[in-house]
Formats: sequence, C-alpha cells, structure tokens
Amino acid sequence: MLRLLLLPLSGLLLALTVSAQSPIPTQPDERLYEVFEADYLQRIADNFPQQIQRMNYYLDHAWYISDFVEGKHRLDGEIDVEDVSNINIYELEKTTSSLKRSVERRMIYRIKGTNKLLIYYHTGEFLRRFRKIQAE
Repeated sequence: MLRLLLLPLSGLLLALTVSAQSPIPTQPDERLYEVFEADYLQRIADNFPQQIQRMNYYLDHAWYISDFVEGKHRLDGEIDVEDVSNINIYELEKTTSSLKRSVERRMIYRIKGTNKLLIYYHTGEFLRRFRKIQAE
C-alpha cells in the first residue's frame, strides 16, 4: 500500500524536477508584455507554465532572418519591419495581417527595403525544436 502511494508522489517530484531544469523560463519575457495584458500572462504563468515557456521560446526561435537571393526562394509576401535586429514576432504578427505561419512548410517573407528575408519554421519544426530544448 505504501508503495502505491509513493509511486505517484515520486512521479510528481520527477515532473517538478524536470520542469525546474528546463532552460526556458516559466516567467513571461518582457517582450510579451508589449503585446499581451499583464493579468493574462500572469494567469497563464500560474496555471500553464509550459505555455509561457513556449511563448518565450517562440519570440526568438519560431523564425530567422536570412539573406535574399533572387530566384532562390518562393516568397509568400513582403512585410515592413522597422528594425531587423530587434523583432518582437508577436508584435509583428499583430500588426501585419499578411504574416502567416504554416503547419506544413516554411513561410518566407521579404523584408521591404532590404535584401533580407524573415523565414518562419513550420509548426512541426518549431514544436520539435521546442521539445528538444525542453528535454535538455
């Protein structure tokens, strides 16, 4: 009987240990407050810390910047970006209606006035990368 009680408790302790060791913070990144209300983020942090981890990771890892090479990429559109070196992807998504992600393929957008591209990882790629970093 004691053994049956200890098994779920040890599982809970293991889950807490794994969660505590994750390299992704469970508190909202400051950039999230530029797009989401503080009480909304706090409710998520309190109830669904893994969701905050995913949101934090998404800020810098759902996309990347690459050089534009004529004829090399199939473009999905063109977007305005004020500062290519300082992108808040959630803010950009909120203000740019043409910016979309895909479940199946990378989406590629030319950044107006530059020879740069913003490339989204497709959802499967993003989630695989997120799970891998969580497991480290």
